[in-house]
Amino acid sequence: MMWMQSKNLLLVMLLSFAVTACGGGGAAGSSGPNDSGNVTPPTTSNPDTGGSNPDTGGSNPDAGGSNPDTGGSNPDNGGTYPDAGGNGNSGSGGEEVTPPETLPPMTGNTFIAYAPYWATIGDNQVLVDLGASKITHDFGGSVPFFNPEIGRSDIITINVWNPQTQSAQNVMGHSLTNEGVKDRVFKDGDFTAIGVVAGDGIVEEKLRTQVNAFRISTRKHYEWQMKFRLGGRRLGQPWHMAPAGESPGTIWQLKTIGFGPALGMVVDTDPNNPNRIQLHFDARIDPSQGGKRLTQIGNLDPNAEQDVRIETYLDERTVAQGGRGFLKITVNGLVLFDQQMPTVQAGATSPYNWSMGMYLYTNTRPLSYDRFIYFRTARLVDLS
Repeated sequence: MMWMQSKNLLLVMLLSFAVTACGGGGAAGSSGPNDSGNVTPPTTSNPDTGGSNPDTGGSNPDAGGSNPDTGGSNPDNGGTYPDAGGNGNSGSGGEEVTPPETLPPMTGNTFIAYAPYWATIGDNQVLVDLGASKITHDFGGSVPFFNPEIGRSDIITINVWNPQTQSAQNVMGHSLTNEGVKDRVFKDGDFTAIGVVAGDGIVEEKLRTQVNAFRISTRKHYEWQMKFRLGGRRLGQPWHMAPAGESPGTIWQLKTIGFGPALGMVVDTDPNNPNRIQLHFDARIDPSQGGKRLTQIGNLDPNAEQDVRIETYLDERTVAQGGRGFLKITVNGLVLFDQQMPTVQAGATSPYNWSMGMYLYTNTRPLSYDRFIYFRTARLVDLS
């Protein structure tokens, strides 16, 4: 959303508190999703997503529950994306996927937004209030939650269940300490742990714990670099193998207000192997067409570390319109998808933000088991 001019600050804050009070589920003292430490805009509901403002992690089952009939097939090139696991319908087969012995290093400069930060969206620019001199988009395990250089966290908000108040909570980045959020967002060795605990209640209409980054510009070349493993409430505890489709989780997404996620990565049990997991990647660039499965890879060890790189030029224009958009998805050194395409929605008027964590988009009731992801690396690299 566009940031208000300073003369409207008081009005915006009053609206924010009013909306928060009416929306329910927020912990006492928590404010709206856009946490700059200065202005607190109201949450804006999005009926198409089943969620809300992208800064709250409000997302869309279409980003994680897209058309299974696409099966990773690419109608534009007349073939099937290499899924490294066997058949093109699931990205899984009879043999285990074996990544290269040595993966290329994760290099490049982490994206840093400096104030004043004007984010490009389409042909326009929107001032994003960072609430600090700069914001660094790196949330890996070695990075403390609290950044002493700027006097706050580089995280904008965390959407999480509060067991003490028995309600959903927006934890604001300017109030976040190195302790994180007890039992749900914390550091465990070299990892950032994010998860939903058994018995947690509904957060933004579904079960979720999501860490949200500040908004970024489109018309830029980026790469998201992630190394993670799945597990239980503590590192080393096994991932609970539920039947496929019972509790899939969106673990990364790119979203703007008013639309379902443009891009998303989802983990689920491999439908062809109940002891293995599948990662699938989805897009919803044209909202009128719903979500679309781009590609997937299955037969992955649920307790092994995964290496995912999502390289893209964020552009809403088609090639015919002069667009430079493309998307390249690499998992454990295997290129699953590499195609020119619009990568964000053409009608968007607010800058995009990215989220990571555990959004269980099919679950509207508490689970009897934990769902956690442990990020060794989780950063946005500027390749422009």
